[in-house]
Amino acid sequence: MREAMRHASRGQGSPAQQRYAVLSLGISLTRTADGESPRVDLDVLERAPEHAQNVTEALREFQYERHAGTAPNDPVDLWQLVEGAVISEDIDVLVVHIVGHGELALGSSEKLYILDSAGKRLSHPASAWIERVEDREEGHRPLTLFVLDVCYAGEVAVTSWHAQMDVAARRAWVLAATGPKDPAFGYRLSKALTAVLGKYRAREIRFDPSVQYIPPAVVFQDVERTVQDLAATGGGGLPQKIITSLVPSHADLSQLPFFLNPSYGETRARQGLPTGMPPEIAALASWAWDPEHFMRRAGGAEPVNRDWEEGYFCGRDDELQELSSWLDDETAGPGLRAVTGRPGAGKSALLGVLVCAAHPTLRRHTRALWRGLGGSAPGENERIVVVHARRLGLGQIVDSLVRQLRHIEDQGGSPVQSGGDSPPLDRHLVDHLATLLPSDGRTVTVIIDALDEADRPEQITEHLLVPLAKKAQNVRDGWRLLVGTRDDGRFIELLRMARDENGCTDLSAAAPESVRSGVTEYVDTLLSADGPYAHGARRPARQALAQAIATRLTELGPAQGKDALQSGEFLTAGLYVHYVLAAEQPCDTPEAAAELGRAVPRSLTELLELDLRRHQDRPHLRAVLTALAFGQGSGVPESVLLHTAAAFSGPNDAPLLLHELYTLLDGEARFYLRRAVDVDGTTLYRLFHEGLAEWLRDSADRQPPDPSDPDPPDSDPADAPARRLYDQLLTCVPRDGQGQKLWHLAASYLWRHAAQHALDAGLLDDLLEDCGFLVHAYPPALAVAFPHARARQARLNAKVYRTSWTLHRAAESPAARLQLLTVDAARLRNHRMRTVLPGDPHWSVRWAAGHRDPEGPVRVLADDRGWIRALAVVELAGRPHVLTTGADGSVRLSDLATGQLVRRLRGHDGSVRAMAVTGLDGGPHALTAGTDRSMRLWNLTTGTQTHQLEVRGGPVLALTVLELEGRPHALTAGTDPSMLLWDLTTRRPTRRLPGHGRPVVSLAAVELEGRPHVLTIGADGSVRLWDPVTGQQTRKLTGHSGSVRAVAVTELGGTPQALIGNHDGSACLWDLASGQQRRTLVGHTGWVEAVAVIGLEGRPHALTTSADGTARLWDLDTGSRVALLRLPHKASAIAVAPNDTIVLSIGHEVVAASLEPFARRIR
Repeated sequence: MREAMRHASRGQGSPAQQRYAVLSLGISLTRTADGESPRVDLDVLERAPEHAQNVTEALREFQYERHAGTAPNDPVDLWQLVEGAVISEDIDVLVVHIVGHGELALGSSEKLYILDSAGKRLSHPASAWIERVEDREEGHRPLTLFVLDVCYAGEVAVTSWHAQMDVAARRAWVLAATGPKDPAFGYRLSKALTAVLGKYRAREIRFDPSVQYIPPAVVFQDVERTVQDLAATGGGGLPQKIITSLVPSHADLSQLPFFLNPSYGETRARQGLPTGMPPEIAALASWAWDPEHFMRRAGGAEPVNRDWEEGYFCGRDDELQELSSWLDDETAGPGLRAVTGRPGAGKSALLGVLVCAAHPTLRRHTRALWRGLGGSAPGENERIVVVHARRLGLGQIVDSLVRQLRHIEDQGGSPVQSGGDSPPLDRHLVDHLATLLPSDGRTVTVIIDALDEADRPEQITEHLLVPLAKKAQNVRDGWRLLVGTRDDGRFIELLRMARDENGCTDLSAAAPESVRSGVTEYVDTLLSADGPYAHGARRPARQALAQAIATRLTELGPAQGKDALQSGEFLTAGLYVHYVLAAEQPCDTPEAAAELGRAVPRSLTELLELDLRRHQDRPHLRAVLTALAFGQGSGVPESVLLHTAAAFSGPNDAPLLLHELYTLLDGEARFYLRRAVDVDGTTLYRLFHEGLAEWLRDSADRQPPDPSDPDPPDSDPADAPARRLYDQLLTCVPRDGQGQKLWHLAASYLWRHAAQHALDAGLLDDLLEDCGFLVHAYPPALAVAFPHARARQARLNAKVYRTSWTLHRAAESPAARLQLLTVDAARLRNHRMRTVLPGDPHWSVRWAAGHRDPEGPVRVLADDRGWIRALAVVELAGRPHVLTTGADGSVRLSDLATGQLVRRLRGHDGSVRAMAVTGLDGGPHALTAGTDRSMRLWNLTTGTQTHQLEVRGGPVLALTVLELEGRPHALTAGTDPSMLLWDLTTRRPTRRLPGHGRPVVSLAAVELEGRPHVLTIGADGSVRLWDPVTGQQTRKLTGHSGSVRAVAVTELGGTPQALIGNHDGSACLWDLASGQQRRTLVGHTGWVEAVAVIGLEGRPHALTTSADGTARLWDLDTGSRVALLRLPHKASAIAVAPNDTIVLSIGHEVVAASLEPFARRIR
């Protein structure tokens, strides 16, 4: 992607040096002489030019210039006008916007054509513009976004060949008003894009100043949200959903430069990593170890709201020296060390300095933070792995350790971007991590900070840290462990082990004289760096102020009450310095300064109240900070914070307006905040210290009673702070006209954290019963929530989700999770979940192992005999039935509509591997064969075996039926090198065909030039065509990409065709008359297991299944993939049933999936 971006900018780097252009065409129809539309079936669209102009004006605010062209209704070739723009040599970034009419070439190519003002198609389809951009080998090509506000615009967005292009190489992108088969209404896309860009420009929606371009996915989501609003408020109930270019969900499009961030480079501080920080540090952040946390804590500047790079760390000399020496000597004991102390005692500051000085990546970029420590700082150490555990769960911490351990082993390579699947969270966890230790045998030191702030720290301690600490008792085992945490009951065993080895450093138990000296130096350093006390004449006052603050905070006091020291001396001192510099007049005399210093509150509550009282004119400040105190993860975005702050506003406070929130975040609240950038480019906010968050949460729980109420009611659970916040959180979720939540349009913060907020509010069950949420929620967040489900339906839904947990975790998109949930809900007979899950536009699935549900398009059956080896569909008494074979030698016949087992056919002595259905003696019969070297005929009407034919040679792996000279025959093949032809009337073999010389794994009968033929696939990877009458091979199909194992035959255009599945994940369509390969279907990432051909609405389609766990539907006329179904496991066989239904075997189960939803879309 970066390479593509460099090409777009021609290496100039700055948007100001690039040319942005917009070509916007509003194509209305020219009325006839009698004032009518030239096409009676089409509206004139008189306002199309107006909306084209609106889009142009909106884009001008984003550096776009109008492309020199002509008015859309002028007599020019509009297709050539667009073509000229997309190959223009003097445009770097281009938007082509068309609002008008679109028309599909029905009955032929199905491609989309834009109509001109006379209602006639342009000279080429719209997709030809994409081809013009992508296929041009020489010359400059602008990076182009096509915004198509026409009916059926999605046809251009889902073009198969374009979807398969390398994302980084693409030059053309599409934003379509609607789906490939759907109409567009009321200029909605044009209106929505204009409105969204207007909000960006007016800063109604803000993005972080460090983000140069607004990610296209965010723009598209905001446009989709606005289109939905237009449909609900004035759309007459007509639905519309935008479509965009198909890309893998993991593709990073954030650097596509179509939409410049209006806030880029503004001075409202991001307070994150400084500009120019090397990418290797950003990579560390992606490993979940949060280098910014350690850098900020080491700097010690947060309490006074200064740049982290200043470096104010002071004190803790003995502790620093001891831990530095321990880090430098990787063989030194004890193997387990812990740093404890009350909140604000400096645990993270101490660990931060150690990490910044020792970690090779941070060391050279953070010298200002540790250089002044001299010989007390540790040396460089490439054998440490580091995690900031705040808000992380066990799986995330393990994944971070895995990535870092692999990086140590691969020193000199690029940072590891993915750790792959984490090991199972069981007692073998540490053993698995040990396998990742570097092969040189040297010790690795693991540093975990803020363990007490992690998600479920008891689980992390039990499953990871205690076992790791036990390993670390013998340094020769390769481990050492350093943990920073508060001392409380959750970590008794871990801290006992540290104390037993004299490895526990309790900062709250340090000698008062040492702490007083460190605090004095810290305060003096803060005051002397900047502000009124930096003046030389105030040195005596500054020193007196520092000494007085330090003395007051380190003197012995009560353990409880107002005068108890609630937080660490260093945090409290820093916060008070901030207050003194912001609110108090500077003292000129040591006496006055000492008096001011002795006034420092020892209570964090009193200290923070003292600071908040400075902002009495900002009534919403406390509400905003309190909402942030309840925030999860890396922080809360502005769009969510605007809602959640309302949960803590006073009854007489006016509603918080968006511009007021911005003013607070950029002004009075800024001191309390840390910022991060979300994946969507927005700013995330959280409080800079957990002690502050705890105080605000406690304060929200202790709301004073109304003094005017003589009889205050008992506390109402619905009024609990977490409940109020959760109620407000749900107001962030857009809803449709029926009030249903549109989770796909919700902020990503809710996908990540709504489950935890619901758990805190006591409303988790309600959320887990919302299947729309389950589709979009982040799987790791659900893993934490599921054990807390209590209501029956919530537990059932959790069970369904967990059934395919590993697939959900790896799923590329919500659409993938929806399909998995749909299948698994049917497998587990979760009827309510099946009913309320959002419908898939292509497939409809049900699972009913014995469950009666005659209505509905699909049926899924379970077979308890192990892996299903073969299946077939047959009609009995006018009803579809499915035959399945198993490892126990029986064949099972089930009613596909009701799920009832009709009968079991018993007789084989081994696994049944092959099956076919044919008509014999006036009735339906099944032929089965397998490892017992027999072929058996079954009367399916009576369920009786009519004949048993002995097959000499090895086990039978494949069979097919065909008609020769008016008589039914069967061909069997397997491990024996030759194949045997049987006359089913006489029940005797008539010919032996030579075969492949190796086992034959698949057979298919086909008629070619009026004569019956058989297509065979061998274990040798070859595909051969045989004349069974003569026994001669007539053709060998060559050119396959690897081994093949699946085949289906059909007739297209009067010519016999074969669809063959390959080992490399492709499927090829072959013309059997010419022996030429006609088309290749590419998309699977695993071996193609089974193929079939089905006709839908008169068009031929292919079905393929793969070891990648998907079933895919392809249009054989165009070669494009038109639908995809994700399955819990690979499907090894396919059969086609009536009514657009396909039947798949998945392990020991059968899934029947209806294509009726897709068929409706193409009608």
